[in-house]
Amino acid sequence: MDAGPETASRRFDGLIWARLCVLVAVGVAVSVEMRPGLSGAHLAVSLLLVAEIAGWVAWTFVTAGGDRAQIAAIAVMAAASGAMATFAPAAAVCVGLAGLGAGVAFELPLAVALTALGPGAIALSLALIGAALGPIAGVGAAALGGLLLGISRHAYRERVDQQATVAVARDRAELEHARVDILAERNRLAREIHDVLAHTLGALSVQLEA
Repeated sequence: MDAGPETASRRFDGLIWARLCVLVAVGVAVSVEMRPGLSGAHLAVSLLLVAEIAGWVAWTFVTAGGDRAQIAAIAVMAAASGAMATFAPAAAVCVGLAGLGAGVAFELPLAVALTALGPGAIALSLALIGAALGPIAGVGAAALGGLLLGISRHAYRERVDQQATVAVARDRAELEHARVDILAERNRLAREIHDVLAHTLGALSVQLEA
């Protein structure tokens, strides 16, 4: 079916656009809550927003480096988003998005470690500025929700891969069985032809002798 690669491409493009829409929405919300600037907390928000965007771009588009590049990208996005949630709670959405990416791409221990960077970053940031630790709950909930969704998606992909592997193995077994049947039929025909020829030649030999 020629539609397969085209459909996969459309899904991939749709996923990129969905991620981009989330990033833009969060960026706008952060700018409204805590306008980026060049001094104090405003400068911190500016730097964290740049780091978050860089992590998102690397996570979405960078393929060189394999898993290491993806780990670094998700780690940067999670940590930057968590720290930025100190000043703009809307950034917690990107912490959840990082948890989703980690849960989809990696096994549970690594996914949990990457996702935990978001809550860890906001906890450290709040401690450094001496603020109340209440915002950690929202970031932790976003991180957990994204991680659970990612784990669910990861499990679904594994089931699909296993089903595809089983289907391929079954098709190979059926082809092998068909090949064995063809060889058996050829052997049977060869024996029949051999018997017919032997009988014909024997009868011919008797007639010649007579």
